[in-house]
Amino acid sequence: MAVAQIEIDWEVSSSDDVQGQQLTVMTQKEGEEAKEILSVNLDPKVDKYILDIEEKTTVFVKITAYDGTYYSQPMINSFYVPDLVAPMPPVSEGWRIISIDNQPVY
Repeated sequence: MAVAQIEIDWEVSSSDDVQGQQLTVMTQKEGEEAKEILSVNLDPKVDKYILDIEEKTTVFVKITAYDGTYYSQPMINSFYVPDLVAPMPPVSEGWRIISIDNQPVY
């Protein structure tokens, strides 16, 4: 499995009384249940976060701002990290004669 380094970025809240932000990231691989991989409190001016995500994974991001009493409406986004590795080429297994045409070529 290949792993991509992903930068998530956003525009911070314009409210003056914001004391912090809550970033939550969930991932879901094909055929599996979604699972939370990150829940972190960030400073009010942080506007990006970098994390490693395996290929073929859907990522769900939720960011909220809080003022010490209330949480904002969440900013929610999702994206898909595609297959990052090209397939291996077919391998030659050799060759063989399967028929012979004895007709002369002119």
